[in-house]
Amino acid sequence: MKEFLNSREVKGLNSRLFAQHGSDFGKYYFVVITGKEKLYLINKEIGKIDLSKLRVDKYGLYVANENKIGLRLTIEGSEIIGKDATKNVVELDTEQTNLWMLGEDIELNSEQLSKIEDRNVFQIVKHKSDFLSCGKLKKGDNNKENILLNFVPKERRVSASFKSVE
Repeated sequence: MKEFLNSREVKGLNSRLFAQHGSDFGKYYFVVITGKEKLYLINKEIGKIDLSKLRVDKYGLYVANENKIGLRLTIEGSEIIGKDATKNVVELDTEQTNLWMLGEDIELNSEQLSKIEDRNVFQIVKHKSDFLSCGKLKKGDNNKENILLNFVPKERRVSASFKSVE
């Protein structure tokens, strides 16, 4: 079942995004797929179309998934939010980016960890000006929260023949 969020619900969603990343989606409508809690970004002009006579599978662009930890942005969602995000953004170096693109979890260094404001939320992952998705910190071998879990779906990862990002 698809449901358009009303303006109050969109405002609440945007305020949660702003608290998590210091940026939000702006004044768009969202569609929620009940049960999966997937959020789709859609232009408000959709309201001018009579959808009752159309058979529509999906509306908009899949940008986030809502769960108990918070909002986990997709690659597209991180691109939209990331350019204006002011917190909880992890910048990877070239070697880390190559591993991330292959679907690996990344061990963060102390400099990267020091720039994270809230370790309990999903982190936007970027390399230079490219936004790569979201990750979540977990404890590594040294019992510190320094491993960034990769949530990029397998079908969106790059194969092992991938060359360096430089």
